[in-house]
Amino acid sequence: MADNKAHQDTRPQRARTATPGPTQRISKRALRAAIACGGMGAWELDLVTGVVTWDARCRELFGIDEDAVVTPSTFLERIEPTQRELVAERLRAAFTSDVPYDLELRVKPSPGPSPGPHTGPHAGQTRWLRTTGQAMCDGRGRPERFVGTALDIDDQKREEAEREARLVRLRRALQLNESFIGVLGHDLRTPLGAIVGAAEILIDSATTMETVTLARQIMSAADRMRRLIDETLDLTRIQQCGGFPVSRAMTSLAQLARRAIQEIRTATRDAVAIDLSVHGETSGSWDEVRLFQLVANLLEHAAHHGSRATPITMSIDGDADWVTLTVQHDGTIDADGLPAVFEPFLGGGASGLGLGLFIAKQIVKAHDGHIDVASAPDSGTRLVVHLPKRASRIDAR
Repeated sequence: MADNKAHQDTRPQRARTATPGPTQRISKRALRAAIACGGMGAWELDLVTGVVTWDARCRELFGIDEDAVVTPSTFLERIEPTQRELVAERLRAAFTSDVPYDLELRVKPSPGPSPGPHTGPHAGQTRWLRTTGQAMCDGRGRPERFVGTALDIDDQKREEAEREARLVRLRRALQLNESFIGVLGHDLRTPLGAIVGAAEILIDSATTMETVTLARQIMSAADRMRRLIDETLDLTRIQQCGGFPVSRAMTSLAQLARRAIQEIRTATRDAVAIDLSVHGETSGSWDEVRLFQLVANLLEHAAHHGSRATPITMSIDGDADWVTLTVQHDGTIDADGLPAVFEPFLGGGASGLGLGLFIAKQIVKAHDGHIDVASAPDSGTRLVVHLPKRASRIDAR
């Protein structure tokens, strides 16, 4: 116990004793030169006599004349009133402990005739300084002096404030842009519905195959436009809400896949061949609408990037807890583009916006699953989705 107490008593003394020696005198000279080169001011408070000593740079930073008497009250008076209590509290803590004093202060402009250190556009304004200090002890480990520095950080603070203001403006502009896209997408649905309705009337009343063909082309273009609108609205929803809300119910992934395959075949007039294999139980608690969109997006990506010389293969495998959906096609994704395949506007897709795989990943994420992609010239591209059958399942894969 005695040995431990003696060891504890000597630690503050070793850490804070300031008995000068030859090496320390050299260090002091080097320190003064470094402080001057860094534009810092130095100050010292004698804790026994209460005398405060400031060098010329420190007086300049605080806007105090060279011949003015400096006291602790002088220091506090130069600080913004809202910070004085905090400064006094930090100083008292530093006087009586090994905790260094380090605080950023707002210093009021000089009330006297001295112009202070700045004569530029911000002269006469409250400025930011960083002040630091450390208590120094005598040979008995008792605090006798408090030494520190002051550094002008006003330009840095103004730059930080300007960056924050720019970020605020950018966030507002982004919010307005997202709102505009959302409103525009909804407003486009009305004229698009009119176009589809007119095309259906043309098909029903057509007397020639030429009219039917033209009406079907209109329907196909309208369907592509609808998909563009839906993807744009989905992107806006993801950005504003952080993801998709899901409405879960027991859903068969195999049935959704068959529906999506039939839609692709109808849209392409059977130009795209798709082979489907199903193994195990493929039902789970999922959002049916979103899951259908997931399958459709994966198939559209495969149809767009595959050569159509080889059928697209889709396999669905279910076990007790998970369902795995795999889509394979003979197209390839460049190695440079593979890391960004799930990023918006970069992943490519049938729509041309590059949102298909991005939205697919967001749907998978909303269902607590994950999606992977692999692509090579000799094996083509494989997209693999792992979906837990129940919500809030810890991913053990």
